[in-house]
Amino acid sequence: MKIKREVLLAQACHINRQLNELTHPGRLPCEILSEVFRNICPYNPTERTSYGVLTAAQVCHRWREVALGNSTLWTHIEMDRSESYIKMMLRRSRDCLVDVSSTRDTDYSGSDSDDEEWSFNG
Repeated sequence: MKIKREVLLAQACHINRQLNELTHPGRLPCEILSEVFRNICPYNPTERTSYGVLTAAQVCHRWREVALGNSTLWTHIEMDRSESYIKMMLRRSRDCLVDVSSTRDTDYSGSDSDDEEWSFNG
């Protein structure tokens, strides 16, 4: 019974992906979709957050693949977020330079901080 349910869920997922490809946004070339995602994330660091690209990456499977395949979309890192968020953003930005921001007045140099030390080894 459990195997039959998993097979049905996999088939339903496949059908949903096919239906998504029939929509207008689903037919956009990857390059144009990436440009749309870049416009969700303004370059001005004072206006940037990762919320737009995180939301876009959850719309459908194809949008997620395109967003995850574009490392420049993941280069703005908000340091006042969780450690797992920061590690995720560093992984997704791959070898791109990153912009770092914080809404808090926090010293990240480690010299006067009592916070636990983070290791970003992937």
